[in-house]
Amino acid sequence: MELGDDLKEDLMNFAIEPNQNEYFAEGNYQVSDEAYELLHGAIDTHVHANPTMGDGFVLDDFELVQEYQEAGLDGVVIKCHEFGTMLRSKIAQKYAAKGDFKVYGSVTLNEHVGGLNPVAVESAINCGAKTVFLPTFTAANQIQIWTGTVCYPHYAPEITGMNLKTASPKGIYILDDEGNLKPEMYTILELVRDADVVISSGHISNIEALTLFREAKKMGVRKMVHQHIDWRTSEMSIGMQREMASLGVKMEKSFYEFDADRSLKSFMATAGTKPSDYVMSSDQGMFPALRALRGYACNVQEHLNGGVPAADLKVMLQDVPHFLMEG
Repeated sequence: MELGDDLKEDLMNFAIEPNQNEYFAEGNYQVSDEAYELLHGAIDTHVHANPTMGDGFVLDDFELVQEYQEAGLDGVVIKCHEFGTMLRSKIAQKYAAKGDFKVYGSVTLNEHVGGLNPVAVESAINCGAKTVFLPTFTAANQIQIWTGTVCYPHYAPEITGMNLKTASPKGIYILDDEGNLKPEMYTILELVRDADVVISSGHISNIEALTLFREAKKMGVRKMVHQHIDWRTSEMSIGMQREMASLGVKMEKSFYEFDADRSLKSFMATAGTKPSDYVMSSDQGMFPALRALRGYACNVQEHLNGGVPAADLKVMLQDVPHFLMEG
């Protein structure tokens, strides 16, 4: 059923309001000391901060680093949809980080950096990037979802980056017409493998991701992450989670994936996966009431409430991220 224009506009205008996540606001949702304690020693592998296009996030890099190190985290990977953060991370490391706290940079292969651009990847890695994110806002998969009959309420067009006059309306697809990886993807995987950094799926489709990680595994890539395994861009079945685990892919559980019917505990039991097959990030930065730390802790609390043992969460929050960044 096609949504009316008025409803579409209402849904789009819902983006980035302070009350958007009132369920998790300070007065309405209780986060236990145990949830915060599990963040001691964690590395958040996916969080957003300013500066960025539009500067629409709550914290800047320095504020984010200070908030996290005061809470006892070991590090953070700053993500930017439009460009890389590897140079920003160096400045934050020098002027905001204290002690052993680490600030890790990344690059996202949206059209802003030329899409599937091996030169951008090589340059980013040479500048210290630890994660290469595949396309997000300009992924063909996301564009198809966001321009479909159902509008996702948390993003307005100006936030998706698709107001760029020079951007392709079709977006970026990493496979060719025969369903194989495009040649430039093999070059990117070689660069990632040789530098032993993370390749992350971004917002590409599950069909693309399965092909990507099967080939990456054959090529000897060690550090692979499939993002948003319960979110709209890449909601995954039990069978797909099982295959991802068999390939050595770490499956990301982040803030948008609260769903009692898709409990991580039950998925592990049914799929035969284990805690070390998952990584728990925050994907925070958008909501004033949650900043970064509280949103991360809410994510942890939801999984505690769902019966996931604290020991299992510790693996996803601490052990797996340390492997991805330092292993």
